[in-house]
Amino acid sequence: MMKSFFIALILFSYSSIQAENIEITPQIVLICGASCAGKSTLSHALAENLGDYWRVLDRDDLEENAASEEAIDQLLVEEIEKNLEKGFRVVVDTQTYQPLLEPLKQYSLFTIYVYTPLPILLARDSQRQQMRNRPEQRRRYARAFVLNTFVQLMTLSESETMNAVPIDFLKVVDIDADFDQYPIHEKTYHFLTQVSLCQQPQPIYAAIEHHMLIRGDSQTLSDSVYEIMEKIVSTSRN
Repeated sequence: MMKSFFIALILFSYSSIQAENIEITPQIVLICGASCAGKSTLSHALAENLGDYWRVLDRDDLEENAASEEAIDQLLVEEIEKNLEKGFRVVVDTQTYQPLLEPLKQYSLFTIYVYTPLPILLARDSQRQQMRNRPEQRRRYARAFVLNTFVQLMTLSESETMNAVPIDFLKVVDIDADFDQYPIHEKTYHFLTQVSLCQQPQPIYAAIEHHMLIRGDSQTLSDSVYEIMEKIVSTSRN
């Protein structure tokens, strides 16, 4: 009840900003995270709470229309700009927003990293595969996608990130013991191999800069939306 009251208060503040003709920032909210992290659920809930002129764009929806990762990112940038030209604001659901930062630098951006621990990602992936009754080959590629998208946002070296505090600690038991049997990227293989050879839990750091970190395992959806909207409202008033 209390949280609903505060969300309603933020929505009122957000509406009052619009009534005062104060420019709402940001124009684009970029949400990144590994596959199964909870990005899609958060993206749609956030857009719904921000208002009717917010749209959600999911990078995965463009994969069939492009022949490479670069081409997908280019299509995504074009779709974002089309929506902006029509007067909409955009919430973007993507595994990593790093390739989007340069082509979108003229716009007001707000970046969110949804971090979910690897064991939970793997469990969610297993549940998803079972529900969809996918064939073995499709399951293997889906598992590889979870591992690749987790690792691409991580680093084991503090010197390779602006974030000096570890985002988590990764243990041998946290990783899929058969990771080398999946069609994973070379970086993913070396990352997981390094973890598997260590006796102690390894600190892992976010390899991507972000305005907000959302925990996909411990924060409720309402809490996440509340925190993001609170930040957007305070930013717009400054």
